[in-house]
Amino acid sequence: DIIAGLEEKKNVKTTTLSAIREIEYEDQIIKQLKSLEYKHFFLAQNFLATQLATKLNITPRNLSFLLKKYYNQDFNNYMNDLRIDYFTQLLKDNPQYRKYKIAALAEMCGYNSYNQFAVNFKAKTKISPSQYISYLEKESGK
Repeated sequence: DIIAGLEEKKNVKTTTLSAIREIEYEDQIIKQLKSLEYKHFFLAQNFLATQLATKLNITPRNLSFLLKKYYNQDFNNYMNDLRIDYFTQLLKDNPQYRKYKIAALAEMCGYNSYNQFAVNFKAKTKISPSQYISYLEKESGK
């Protein structure tokens, strides 16, 4: 009975230690991911989940798990959010880009097609890219 109790305590400690190591490992991966975000890896066209997993030295399955756990997104939605956030910030910070064709800006942000970009942009922001540009122009005109 005493030995069984000691074994149980040992198993709990091992499980707790394992859980702590897993969290620390995940935190390291997320820090690496944030670093890649800062370097704008997502601007590359046709960038695949397998490529990101390789950069992080994890499996695509683990990448999918971590994106779901920490961002509540799949890879495609994660990439779209990064690209659209980049686009909105780029146009906010650099008014000269507002004169560019939206298709060219979409390509700069990693999209292969204007249509794909426009659909994703509207889904996230509820307005079109041209409406966003008009909004920024009005704001800066005040």
